[in-house]
Amino acid sequence: MSTWHRPILLALGVTALLLAGGVAMKGWCLDDPSAHDLYLRWCYSDIPPLFHAENLASGAFPYFDHPVEYPVLTGMAMWVASLFASTSAGFFAATAVVLFAAGLGTTWLLVREVGWPRVLAFAAGPKLVISGFVNWDLLAVVAATAGLVAHRRGRHGWSGALLGIGTATKLYPAILLVPIVIAEWRTDRRRGVETAAAAAGAWLVINLPFMLLARDGWWRFYELSRERAVDWDSLLFVLRQFGDVTLSTAEANVLTGGLFIAGSLVLLTIAARRDPPRAMHLVALPLLGWFLLTSKVWSSQFTLWMLPLLVLAFPGWRAWLLFVVADAAVFFTRAPYLANFVGDGLEGAWPYEPFGVAVLVRAVITAVVIVLGWRRAVAEHGLEARSGLAFRPA
Repeated sequence: MSTWHRPILLALGVTALLLAGGVAMKGWCLDDPSAHDLYLRWCYSDIPPLFHAENLASGAFPYFDHPVEYPVLTGMAMWVASLFASTSAGFFAATAVVLFAAGLGTTWLLVREVGWPRVLAFAAGPKLVISGFVNWDLLAVVAATAGLVAHRRGRHGWSGALLGIGTATKLYPAILLVPIVIAEWRTDRRRGVETAAAAAGAWLVINLPFMLLARDGWWRFYELSRERAVDWDSLLFVLRQFGDVTLSTAEANVLTGGLFIAGSLVLLTIAARRDPPRAMHLVALPLLGWFLLTSKVWSSQFTLWMLPLLVLAFPGWRAWLLFVVADAAVFFTRAPYLANFVGDGLEGAWPYEPFGVAVLVRAVITAVVIVLGWRRAVAEHGLEARSGLAFRPA
């Protein structure tokens, strides 16, 4: 075995082991996906119940026959998996195959970009076990990672297209696109326009048929995003529980949107003034972290979005460990708290306080980690640029 292949195979092996653990953790509940104690066993997943909730079990075609609560590529991935399933358990198994491949693909991209052992910040994180198979987010993660790597290797058209594809799967890759387009614009305005056009074109090609022929079904995702109430593990919910401050959904939308836009403008301004263009994509880490901190929703699987960025803008192992432990604490206190809302409440359900404290601790650690990783990575890129090592061509 060549020394070049060994770290790739090791990274893929670690990823496969963690992903297998994630399948086993959720598969523990597949015998009865409607059981009331799923939260107390920490094995809830959105995938099995949505087989029936999205009418996939009856053969409905997403958006046309039934409105789907996800962007188009996620809806189509759900439909393809349903073609190989007749039960919720079968649907989970078919979906797990696709998510497994997406997880391995992400590791492959990252290990070729940053090498071993830094790739373990993604491949060996407990998040792959506890949340890799909660939803379909790994599909967007692999597309977003491919877009970032393409940018780092100077392939601006591919970068835009891949991030457009990711945005058609989940919306968060659009956040990563902003600093990349600005970075390309600062280097060459034509490249900036081409990157943005490639992203918009890829997204539009995927979405346009559904926008024109099944508008109501297609629009449902955006409507639900606007109507969704403040979620359990957001800082706004902590404010409600500990500070007795309650906001309507409309007020929460205005507040979170305003905070995110204002903070993003500050971060992008700092990056544009201080960071060289080729390192500006690294501000994607604080941008995404700020989005999660200010959002009215931070679902368990959303943290997966940050892991590839923590590989590229590495904060150090100590900071990484604090972050993943704090995030795992949120997961393991959240589920027993939610057991209070199953029927009249389950015996063994936990009070809110441990969960709320875990959310606050994660928020503080996230803020520290994203700033530390960003500044450290920019400095690292400066050294690479001076030595001619930055942005290796593929």
